[in-house]
Amino acid sequence: MIKEFKFSSTNLLLTFGVAAFIFNTITRMSIYELTGLNPGKFIAYGDGINFLAVFCVIGILLLNMRRPPYMISILVLFLYSLGIIISNSHNKTGLMVYFTSVLPAFILLCVRFRKIDVNKIFKSFLRIYNIVIILVLSFGIIDFFLKGTINQFIADYMSTESWGNMIRKENSVYGFRMITVMGSPLMNAFYAMVFLVLNNIYETTYHKKLLNKYFVYSFAIIAIALTGSRSALVLALIYIICTELVGRIKIFEIIVILGLLISIFNTSLFESTVYSRFQLGFFNETDARSLVMQNFMANRYGDFGILSGGGYNYSRELTATLPGSTLNFEYPLLMFLFDNGAMVTLAYYFFIIGLPVYSLLRMKKFKYLFGYLILAVYLNTFNVIAQYYDFNLALAFLQVLLIWLAKEKSNKNKVISKGQ
Repeated sequence: MIKEFKFSSTNLLLTFGVAAFIFNTITRMSIYELTGLNPGKFIAYGDGINFLAVFCVIGILLLNMRRPPYMISILVLFLYSLGIIISNSHNKTGLMVYFTSVLPAFILLCVRFRKIDVNKIFKSFLRIYNIVIILVLSFGIIDFFLKGTINQFIADYMSTESWGNMIRKENSVYGFRMITVMGSPLMNAFYAMVFLVLNNIYETTYHKKLLNKYFVYSFAIIAIALTGSRSALVLALIYIICTELVGRIKIFEIIVILGLLISIFNTSLFESTVYSRFQLGFFNETDARSLVMQNFMANRYGDFGILSGGGYNYSRELTATLPGSTLNFEYPLLMFLFDNGAMVTLAYYFFIIGLPVYSLLRMKKFKYLFGYLILAVYLNTFNVIAQYYDFNLALAFLQVLLIWLAKEKSNKNKVISKGQ
């Protein structure tokens, strides 16, 4: 496969997807801590840079530089960058996070590709992703029965001090929540949701399956349950129900799926993880997110800026000023507003939500859009897209992939209609 690799937009975009999802921030940290080979020792913030993803974006730019980029996107990117630089003029960490984890993602969304083989990208990426995710999350599922032995190994040998403390706290407070070499419980829930959505879209696009649908549904729901994420579980169930009810009603399949879900929800696996969190409720007064929202609505954090904000992690400083409050805003929308201001926040959501909604609605690819929005909405329920992790790279890849799949399908339908 290495011998066949060519320096093309198709191969670079495929590699970018693998880098963003599989060689993500936490995977790299796990490898660095286990081997002691940490680029952060030689390059400032080197441990936070996804070098492979950055290389791919540079290569894609070089291959497509003769085609003018999308000018509206370039203008919005300029305003976004201006607000970030002003907000973080005295915050080197904030600038590094922007230049290494956000800017490459948004540059990719500005590129006007000459040509890519999106079918090759999707099929190759999903095959690789399925293998890795099934393997990694299976270890997480097994660890439930091992009472967190793998969790403890990751905390002791494959984590920084702060990450290791987070794992130990999760285990002591919740008993068990799935942690893997690829991420925290909420991150693993996202990877399980991507597994669910992309396999469903693959079946929709090509009218055949890479994996048995019932296995995909069962594996994803079990994995999400073990992460303890209420939001992920609700969104995954909404996705399954809605996609199954679209088009011809398949009574037998619906009965089988309901049977599988009921069976899973009646196991000790479900009761001892996510069920206990549901008992607390989504809006419990002692819940961190609820406390933040109550304080925000009461204007206890003050006003956010319009053109700029207080800089990276300013929202953390604000929450720390109130006694008994959480260490983070949790909601990315609020974090963006206080860290970088309203202009940057609007520009950010132009890229993450506005572009895919406009493109996929225009091509009437509602199932693609629904899958993307389920994933994007979930990532907006906790803080990772406002931090130094690679989830903006992941969203950019998904966006390019789904928009080009929609274009490919639309072009084929046009050819067929002309032939008739």
